[in-house]
Amino acid sequence: RFANTAFFWLFASFCQWAWRFLIYDRYISEPPSQRFIDLCTVAKVSVFIMDELFHGYYLHCRSPYEFADCSMEEMIAQMKREENGFTTDRALDAPGVPKDCQNFQLFTSATFRRQIDKVY
Repeated sequence: RFANTAFFWLFASFCQWAWRFLIYDRYISEPPSQRFIDLCTVAKVSVFIMDELFHGYYLHCRSPYEFADCSMEEMIAQMKREENGFTTDRALDAPGVPKDCQNFQLFTSATFRRQIDKVY
């Protein structure tokens, strides 16, 4: 009896995992990382994350909106202007950077890491 119950629970867990990661996150919903970048963009906050000693990520969450602290009506109006193409894009404004890229992988030097450690 225990083996049957355990098998069905494991099978149900696997089916949920397969649905979530293989179908839902890829084709129906936005990935959680993209939702985080959108949240930081609306809040006008750029993020610098060092996950290893000399490796990290920079999320350039430049917002084309004037203000981040506004009412919901103003936020919806700003998003409609962005949707219609009346604002600048969110990407980093540098040569050689794709226009739709907001996240960057960083490989730093030992000198840069020492400077970061002094500050933080």
